[in-house]
Amino acid sequence: MPYPLHISIIDDEPADQKRISDCLAKTGFECSIDAYSSGNAYLSSRSFYDFVLLDIELQNEDGIHLSSLIRQKAENIIYFTSSALRMQEAFAPSTIGFLLKQDTDEEITSALKRIFSSCMQKGVTLRSLQGETKIPPFRILKVTRENRKIFFYLFQEKEVQILDLTLQDCLAKFPHLAQANKSELINLDQIRTMNKKELILTDGSSVHPSRIYFDELYQRFLEVL
Repeated sequence: MPYPLHISIIDDEPADQKRISDCLAKTGFECSIDAYSSGNAYLSSRSFYDFVLLDIELQNEDGIHLSSLIRQKAENIIYFTSSALRMQEAFAPSTIGFLLKQDTDEEITSALKRIFSSCMQKGVTLRSLQGETKIPPFRILKVTRENRKIFFYLFQEKEVQILDLTLQDCLAKFPHLAQANKSELINLDQIRTMNKKELILTDGSSVHPSRIYFDELYQRFLEVL
């Protein structure tokens, strides 16, 4: 797999943190893992994650109630909890899995592998200077046109020059991209704050939108919140 997965575990039990870390190590995916004992500790960090494994019943905190804040720094939420009765309440657009602590390690590992594989299968294969490259849509920060060349900027990765595409082609292939100005497309899921002068992305970088594109960009941004 070309990209390591950046994963956060939010659980106030050290034994459960270790257990899920061990399961992640057995999935076959390369994972960079950070663990937090509370939602507030996670929100205080400066990191952004591909996946968050979130306990619902944290000490003095409710994981479901925290999820809207947690999503500001993560693409996908997977609940890892003992509370099966709250499964229906937990699901939202950013929730892609629900794991029970009562399950065996083998069942949890298998479920994680299935979830990760499903997300990675959504990648689009494109031609780059290095040959065919599979681009996972959720890793795209922005796409730029520079001197008639198209560059994909991926979260926590170097830019990749893609061949034989225009910005319009990119919009057609990746539904969550939107035009910010005449030379840049932005992944709507990667916008953290925005106004008419500046868009701040999850990696802290900024993009300056054009007036003619801003209204449509803003409406589409509201739709994916």
